[in-house]
Amino acid sequence: MTRFRLSVQILWLALLNFLLLGALFTALAGLQFRGGVTDILLNPARDRLMAVGRLIALEVSEASGRAAGDAVLAHYSELYNVKFVLFENEGRQMAGPELSLPREVAFRLRGGPTPDRPPPRDRRPPPPRGPAPEGRNGIFVEHVEGSYWVGLRVPSRDPVTHEDLRATLLLQSPTLFGNTLFIDWPSWVTVMLAILGITALCWLPFIHALTKEIGVLTKATEQIAEGKFNFAAKSNRHDELGRLSRSIETLALKLSDFVTGQKRFLGGIAHELSSPIARTQWALGIIEREIPESQKEQLSDLNEEVQHMARLVNELLVFSKAGIEGMRRALVDVDIASVVDKAVRREVVSGEDVRMSGAAGIFARADEEYLGWSVANLIRNALRYAGTGGPVEITWGREAKQVWICVADSGPGLPEAELEKVFAPFYRLDAARTPQAGGTGLGLAIVKSSIEACGGTVSIQNRQPNGLIVELRLQA
Repeated sequence: MTRFRLSVQILWLALLNFLLLGALFTALAGLQFRGGVTDILLNPARDRLMAVGRLIALEVSEASGRAAGDAVLAHYSELYNVKFVLFENEGRQMAGPELSLPREVAFRLRGGPTPDRPPPRDRRPPPPRGPAPEGRNGIFVEHVEGSYWVGLRVPSRDPVTHEDLRATLLLQSPTLFGNTLFIDWPSWVTVMLAILGITALCWLPFIHALTKEIGVLTKATEQIAEGKFNFAAKSNRHDELGRLSRSIETLALKLSDFVTGQKRFLGGIAHELSSPIARTQWALGIIEREIPESQKEQLSDLNEEVQHMARLVNELLVFSKAGIEGMRRALVDVDIASVVDKAVRREVVSGEDVRMSGAAGIFARADEEYLGWSVANLIRNALRYAGTGGPVEITWGREAKQVWICVADSGPGLPEAELEKVFAPFYRLDAARTPQAGGTGLGLAIVKSSIEACGGTVSIQNRQPNGLIVELRLQA
């Protein structure tokens, strides 16, 4: 059941609770009134049954002879789709088709218990012959050999002696539930609908408020997992959900401070390292002019290491800047074709196969500097890791209120389990990206931070049959 939505689970529990209470009520009613489910179901129809029974008994009493009485019962049997027979309580049949009563029905007819049911302790002697008393004992029900027998105690009169008799009108039917004479289904349906309506009025507002609050908290945690910490608790609840909402808000604030502090720390370190690295590069340039040719190879290796450090520091500065200042940047309309063209001219320097395809005049709401960094990083990664596998394709377009930019290569791609991890800072997958290619592991992290600072999203997936495609989506 846990695989269903919470609202469905609560509704099922409410329905189960209703059914269990109904079963318990039925059992208690049976014990209290010494009856069964059938007696409880027949209770709403007792007045109607007794009225029909008295009417039939009156017409039989006024009929002239047994044949006329049989005709009256035959008429009502066809009308109500049950078999009617009229018996004197002593066991003599007065009207209706000749039949032999089951032993249980014969016992009940004479006012006694069924053979397998002991008499009650306070059993009184049977009343004298005469009109049947009013009340609960005016009807009995027996289920024998697949048929229901309903007995209606009715006053009658002997058609010959005109003597008042105590009689019982017996109704025989294979079922009670398909005949509205026995079960007043409209009343039961009305009661059930009323109960369900009251249950809905009590439960649905609670379920709606509960699931709505849980949905807000779920969305907030998803945003926090994506690095968006601007969650403000708007819940006015004072229960556990309200406490949870405020706890998540506190958690988001602390995580925001922690992440911002971490990026400030990285930016500070990068800023402090940039000056020593610049001085080291300047010193290496002087040394390179003074040392003999035989030692320049070793100096070249050292120069490459220093340049690698310089790239790492620059990317750290960009990453921390995008994370800290990104949300304060004003977004403007940026021409996508112009940004892509500048990035291609900056990154493509040795005649690599880079193809651009997109309509002119498409603008997106973004920061031009951040968007330029992002597109340049994607082109650089594609050329570095997959430039020999085929062309690098850059496409862009517009869908409704969004602008998309795709950078696709024909390289080895990535394992499916690693696709989301590549946006983490300093993450590198050497199994798919050769270590000779270099890189700091910050490229895609910079792309993600920069695009999110522009209010957009980044997604990555493998191409078929091979290659990788990164898609940027921004507001048009």
